Amino acid sequence: LAPDYAEAHSNLGLVLHNTGDNDGAEQCLRRALAITPDAADTLNNLGNVLDARGERAAAADAYARAIELAPDFTEALYNLGTLHRRAGRIADAVVTLERALGLAPDSPDILNGLGLALIAYEEPLRAIDCLEQAARLVPSSPDILSNLGNALRAADRPEQAADAYERALAIDPDYVNAHHNLGRMAIQIGDFDAAAVALNRALELQPNHADAFFELATNLSGVCRIETEAAMRARFDDKALPTAERSTIGFGLSALARQAGDFDRAFADLAAANRLRRETLSYDADADARDIEARAACIRTPRPELNLPPPPGGDPRPIFIVGMPRSGTT
Repeated sequence: LAPDYAEAHSNLGLVLHNTGDNDGAEQCLRRALAITPDAADTLNNLGNVLDARGERAAAADAYARAIELAPDFTEALYNLGTLHRRAGRIADAVVTLERALGLAPDSPDILNGLGLALIAYEEPLRAIDCLEQAARLVPSSPDILSNLGNALRAADRPEQAADAYERALAIDPDYVNAHHNLGRMAIQIGDFDAAAVALNRALELQPNHADAFFELATNLSGVCRIETEAAMRARFDDKALPTAERSTIGFGLSALARQAGDFDRAFADLAAANRLRRETLSYDADADARDIEARAACIRTPRPELNLPPPPGGDPRPIFIVGMPRSGTT
């Protein structure tokens, strides 16, 4: 009846996306944009579809165009910030999510997303502040509580972290992430029996949980059962699983082989895992430069007290320090 009705094309695209038909959704959304190219909400929905298909660069472009058209479009800012975080562009994620939070300071989703970005940015105290605010707004969210536990663990507060994870499990006893995080926290404090229980429970609930396999293999090889290693090997060889998960499991298998003294197998698994990991990586020099600049800005504070004159009678000759360069050498 109305083939040029852009809203109908856009709504149909949204329905198809929600049912998992992202190819059909993209076609509908692009038809809508051909009719009304300045529709920010349609561009945001297109970004969601492209992100679901793993086309991160195209999704980021769609979100950015939506924000350019509607600078206060909080949902698009949140989506773009989340995409930056998942792609490893942490400085961009923090800046974008802070902008979104300025527009919607009581949004638990944005507070949660910014908290995750700040954990990755190695600012756990700021992350704790965001996640505690989010938990007050939605006290029944096991996801937020589990993330709060991660921030507390990063801030070296293991008892408080354990409490956050336990609160998450009190709400949802089958919440996989909380079991996994509780296992990681138990490893951190040396409670390996509790760690094994938590990580194996995570695997019972989610048999393909690559990170739980990795933690068991690298930290708890003494309690890593033969059937666990066999399950890891089967998943490592399963090309239907996501590449990143297979890579993580491969690193765990390499650790098990190394600890067993089978170095040929350890190197073979390590090489295979590295090849898989390489497939998941991309490098954006501009994003990397922005991230370095943002980190440098955090510590680039004038310190007049350090600009001291040389001591009287000091030797003006340079000092050479000779040794084996390491990763922290400047």
